[in-house]
Amino acid sequence: MSTTYPRNKNNLSTSGANATQTSAKAMKDQSATASQRLTSRRNTGSSVSSKSGDYPDNLPARPSNTAIANCVQHELRRYFDLLDGEEPSNVYHLVMRQAEHALIESVMQECGGNQSKATKWLGISRGNLRNKLADMGYD
Repeated sequence: MSTTYPRNKNNLSTSGANATQTSAKAMKDQSATASQRLTSRRNTGSSVSSKSGDYPDNLPARPSNTAIANCVQHELRRYFDLLDGEEPSNVYHLVMRQAEHALIESVMQECGGNQSKATKWLGISRGNLRNKLADMGYD
């Protein structure tokens, strides 16, 4: 069975090279900000938590510089609200699987269904992409 992924030009906001430069700059800025925070904590002797691996209840929300990070945070807040106090489980795997599916579907659409092109964009092997597509039900 062959799956068609139409290209949707309406969702493109910047050219590929420009988007790559913008994304690289955002990642560099985030890295620099994280390094400054870490250095500041080391110099002041403060730490994020009182126990190893625990975060305090009053941890301030860090501003996200990317639309993807904002989207994930927004959807997680909605998910936790829907749980209405119930304990979540396997949140990491849930989010990563859904994000991976959305990523692969979006790239396949932008590549017009061309798996070879999609593997270059994704940075994975063609066999890996084919396995992921099969797991997603695109046999």
